[in-house]
Amino acid sequence: MSSEGTPKGNKTQNKQFADAIREIEKLIGRKLSKREVRRLHDAISGQDYGYHEIIEEGLKEFDN
Repeated sequence: MSSEGTPKGNKTQNKQFADAIREIEKLIGRKLSKREVRRLHDAISGQDYGYHEIIEEGLKEFDN
């Protein structure tokens, strides 16, 4: 899997994460709880994940 990597700058990282959360919610058909968003954030922190990798991780975790 090729990594896009984490963008530089916290503001850009936060936007990427928020965009990925919205896409995950669209794909699974429901909103994520604050606890679920935090769980995903903790799971990807320090992993150098790009947008698509965050979505992939979120789908593995929450698409049941």
